[in-house]
Amino acid sequence: MFATEWLGVHVEEVNALNVYPVPDGDTGTNMHLTLQAVRRQLVADKPERMDQVARALSYGSLLGARGNSGVILSQVLKGFADSIRGHKAVDAAGLSAALLAGSDSAYAAVMKPVEGTILTVVRESAAAGEEYLAAHLEGTGAEAGPNGRAPVPVDVLRAVVSAGRDSLERTPDLLPILKQAGVVDAGALGYLHLLGGILAYFEDRDLPPPPKVTRRAQEQFEEEAYGFCTEFLLADVKEPTSVIRELVAPFGDSLLVVGAEGFVKGHIHTEEPERLLAAVARHGRMVRSKVEDMSEQHSEILADVDAAHAEPPRSAAVAVANGYGVTRAFRTLGVRVVGGGQTDNPSVEDIADAVRSVGAHSVIVMPNNKNIVMAAERVSELLPDKRKLSIVDCRSGY
Repeated sequence: MFATEWLGVHVEEVNALNVYPVPDGDTGTNMHLTLQAVRRQLVADKPERMDQVARALSYGSLLGARGNSGVILSQVLKGFADSIRGHKAVDAAGLSAALLAGSDSAYAAVMKPVEGTILTVVRESAAAGEEYLAAHLEGTGAEAGPNGRAPVPVDVLRAVVSAGRDSLERTPDLLPILKQAGVVDAGALGYLHLLGGILAYFEDRDLPPPPKVTRRAQEQFEEEAYGFCTEFLLADVKEPTSVIRELVAPFGDSLLVVGAEGFVKGHIHTEEPERLLAAVARHGRMVRSKVEDMSEQHSEILADVDAAHAEPPRSAAVAVANGYGVTRAFRTLGVRVVGGGQTDNPSVEDIADAVRSVGAHSVIVMPNNKNIVMAAERVSELLPDKRKLSIVDCRSGY
């Protein structure tokens, strides 16, 4: 998926703008990881019919969704997939309808939709596609379209991207924290880069160089208690998704609970991650869970800013870890953590990004699974400098 690579180029740009709902600087990363999961599903399924493409989009994004922005993106893709499922091909009208369905699906997944976020840009850009289509199909049919022809999908996509850019610029007027920080919404920008990547593919454009990030909006915010970003993926769930949603709701905010095919994916910001995970585990088989201390994430960003003005360390460590306790222990020791484990292997690029971020000449990498050991051994291929890497073959599953 060219669009996945396009967003990948812009990950740090999106991360640098991330201040809502908390300034933890991972929106671009989470959206990119979600799209990578979709790409893996498409490669694994090798779909030949539109219904198979639709399932890969919906299923892959649900299982691979990361963070608040990733779960919302997965629901945009679910609505899109449900809309195209019965088609043999997607024409201009089908694309417009699918984008509108994606917007409806995303809004339905969020208990308390907030305007000025990705939701607004998804909705307004989809509406612009519908308006464009209506305007160019009025009256005389094909003659009313651009260049004397009926609209094709790329025409609709251009209108959607153009309107999305305008909508993005208005997000600070709708969400005060964005105006305070002097930024547009990060998730909305990530979504626009996804659409922009699709458009660039059809226009046969090359990937651009990564934009230079000169400041991170998170620098403006003082350290404070943000709680724990908690995610879970349940399998073999028998109850309706609404039952799990009602169970989780009292535990915190930024709540998203979505499901399909017996799976339920949940995301919430809470002060009681262990109690929450214990409660939901009684309703299915826990495939994966993740707890991140958002205060520590913000502190790491501030520390990175300070480190940028200091001499780089001679040595540092990167560990792949899963679970709140182990992750926190590593971070307390100054180790850069990459989330992952037995059922959630990080990519070579994920580990390489962590190695780059520590800025040290000598880096020890500690994988926690045999599959991740192989990925870690390939990291040096992505590092053009003379950094010394030492791989410690850890397979304890920490």
